[in-house]
Amino acid sequence: MGKEQNRSKNTFAKECMLMALKRLLHEKSIEDITISELVDIAGVSRTTFYRNYHSITDILADYYEMHPFGAMTAESYTPEKFDLPGRLRDSFESMLADKQMFMSLVESGMENLIYENYNKGIKTICRGRAADIGFRTEYELTAFVGMYYAICFEWIRGGMKEDVDTMVDISYRILHTFYKKDAQAYPERDDVYVPKIHE
Repeated sequence: MGKEQNRSKNTFAKECMLMALKRLLHEKSIEDITISELVDIAGVSRTTFYRNYHSITDILADYYEMHPFGAMTAESYTPEKFDLPGRLRDSFESMLADKQMFMSLVESGMENLIYENYNKGIKTICRGRAADIGFRTEYELTAFVGMYYAICFEWIRGGMKEDVDTMVDISYRILHTFYKKDAQAYPERDDVYVPKIHE
């Protein structure tokens, strides 16, 4: 029981630090945030901070490790239940909800956290579906990650001006362009979705 209580307290402390970081990011860039002001706003001690993290950016790395952008459940990514436009929408809505955090990452040159999150998500939970639509080798999966990351990076760097529907359409069209036309690829499962943007 003691271990469970400690784990619960630690989880709560991490959530407090994340909320404090999000609040501070509305006021300043991540490199200007000090540990002292973060723990003060979070209501935790410096000891608690250092028990969990080495730096402020570790808070974001930890958060993205536990919360892949737009990820639902493993079942959502099985080929027979996969809905590419739906997953794209989840992803863009998730980024938009944390707009300030994403903007700060890009402005601070820490976009590698975004890339690593996509790399992990696509190469693990999305691997089966990526293979199903033609991205099978590690190089092909890496290309898939790179394409989607590049789209998102441009959106974030541009201030996230386009709405979610527009970004879903843009991403869907680009990703569909690279589907392999072979016997093992099944992009037609997504053909119920018709992008609103046309050539």
